[in-house]
Amino acid sequence: VSQSRYPYEIFVDIGALTAHISNTFFLLKQGWKGFMVEPNPTHAATLKLQTTPFNAQVINAAVSNTNGNQLLHLHSVPGHDSLDPNWYPPTKTGESILVKVFTPETLFRSLKIPSHFELLSVDTEGHDKTILTSLLETTLYRPSIIITEGDSFDNDLTLFKQHGYKLKFRVGNLSHPNFIFS
Repeated sequence: VSQSRYPYEIFVDIGALTAHISNTFFLLKQGWKGFMVEPNPTHAATLKLQTTPFNAQVINAAVSNTNGNQLLHLHSVPGHDSLDPNWYPPTKTGESILVKVFTPETLFRSLKIPSHFELLSVDTEGHDKTILTSLLETTLYRPSIIITEGDSFDNDLTLFKQHGYKLKFRVGNLSHPNFIFS
């Protein structure tokens, strides 16, 4: 990560879940400032407790390409909840809850995120492409590094190439990798 203009590095984690499964919790321990977005109120409450000693703000909301409210479809496996009603049927519970939803721009402006910040992690179970398309196509926000689920893109990296990002790493499970762009 390049030299920051701020006294700390900044990350935004959309779909943060809890510290035990987070892509970014370790960064808080290293002194980063984190904005952790989690739509499931139970997980958001746990995350708030887990991040109390750190420079973190937990936001109990979802991110999409519109502002308003949407159904969050609940699953029996932690981390599988999704705005996508068709996401991973084997773990669907058939239950859903109404959650607040913000566009990336609306959320980032409200949190006073600078237009250029260090890291964005998007892990939203099938909704990553919607969020990142909204971010890259309609805003001037440009994180230095983006981590996202490969499943959302089916190896089509055109969106990232169009906006000057290059795939640096493909990590995790081979059938369900995470992509890291810079």
